[in-house]
Amino acid sequence: MKTNQVDQLLEMGWCAVGAEDYGKALTLSNLILDANPDLAEAHNLRGNVLAVLGHHGGAIDAFDRAIRLKPGYAEAYYFRGLSRQETKDFEKAARDYTRAIRAGLAVAEVYNARGAARARCGDYPSAIRDFSTAIRLKPGFAVAWYNRGITRERLDPGSARVAADLLRAKALGCEPAAALLDRAGSH
Repeated sequence: MKTNQVDQLLEMGWCAVGAEDYGKALTLSNLILDANPDLAEAHNLRGNVLAVLGHHGGAIDAFDRAIRLKPGYAEAYYFRGLSRQETKDFEKAARDYTRAIRAGLAVAEVYNARGAARARCGDYPSAIRDFSTAIRLKPGFAVAWYNRGITRERLDPGSARVAADLLRAKALGCEPAAALLDRAGSH
């Protein structure tokens, strides 16, 4: 299969994911892999489809293959981290997010995900630093404000910083923050 054809099929696969036509996306990734089993991008596409379908073990296998073929593949590390988080393997998820960041995917979503994994491991100070970085990179990231607020609550219950983070999250439209503040009687 020619490079142009592969690129077109990959693009069609990602468009199918965007359109939530996961069967088509999986078929396209399999078609590409039949012709070129050593194409990291096709394994990444396949992993994404399997993850969306809830097959996280298969997704992790696909991301593993993509990373073996392309060791600095930041997106594959990030997506593998998401699947590992779904399987409750938070330590490995945090390591994958770190690898994604080191490979150049230093964006708010990755820092937020790593913060969530670190919080689940009980490393609240590191989690707060990650959420703060996510907020610095993307000030309107409501979920990062919420995550930092609930993580701060574990270290300093009832502090003004907790309330400020949750209020900011609520103002940005974060429903869980609004519900939490409403239950607590805050505005």
